[in-house]
Amino acid sequence: LYAAKQGGKAQFAFYKAVSETAPANGIQPIRLLTQALQYGSLLLYYQPIVHRHPQGPMRLVGVEALLRASSGDLVLTPGDFGSALNHPRLARPVGRFVLREALLQAEAWQTQGFDIPVSVNISVAHLLDPGFLDDIENLVFGKHSISPSKITLEVTETAEIADFPLACSVLQQCCRWGLRVSLDDF
Repeated sequence: LYAAKQGGKAQFAFYKAVSETAPANGIQPIRLLTQALQYGSLLLYYQPIVHRHPQGPMRLVGVEALLRASSGDLVLTPGDFGSALNHPRLARPVGRFVLREALLQAEAWQTQGFDIPVSVNISVAHLLDPGFLDDIENLVFGKHSISPSKITLEVTETAEIADFPLACSVLQQCCRWGLRVSLDDF
């Protein structure tokens, strides 16, 4: 019912068992993400980024860290909780989790001899948070041995950028530190 309503008037949707876990209103995604943070059920999947030369083989050029939440036997995607990623109380802790875990994985790969660049999605709310640059500085330069040039911050356009000059200033600082920046889904 809710999936059909979201599609607009005169719509229908087929029932899927996973729909039972999909949020029906704005409160459920916030609750789901809050509980996932609290109980340690957030996890990252890594999607390969490959380059294929017309006359050559494909080669791995990096990975993108994709946030998921486990709920019982299900693995939930941002489609289930994405509206909560820009919530003022959740954006920063979730963003820090993603950065920390992606950097830890990149370090583990580096230790095994794989130098793999990692892209991390950053919500607009985390980007505009006054503590964002502190988070970047502490995680990238304080605790991990990954070269900043191996990290791409992908700013996701899931919410309107309320303070565009501030966003530009923050991203410019990240670039001065050597991180790469990309705009995702703009």
